[in-house]
Amino acid sequence: MTEGVIYNYVLEYTIMSHYTVGYHDNYNGLHEICEYADDAYHAIKQAEEDLTGFNAPHKAEYCIRED
Repeated sequence: MTEGVIYNYVLEYTIMSHYTVGYHDNYNGLHEICEYADDAYHAIKQAEEDLTGFNAPHKAEYCIRED
């Protein structure tokens, strides 16, 4: 006889918010990128991964949560 194994999974869902991250390029042109993240810090980190040349957190001019 084979014993059954019961697995208990706890799923945690987080509701991500929509953020707009604004930044200036080397020619002082203003650009924005939209990200979904848990908070502003992670929105900026996500922008760093998505954009080339956006490799420092201080590169962000602003980060606004859109409701």
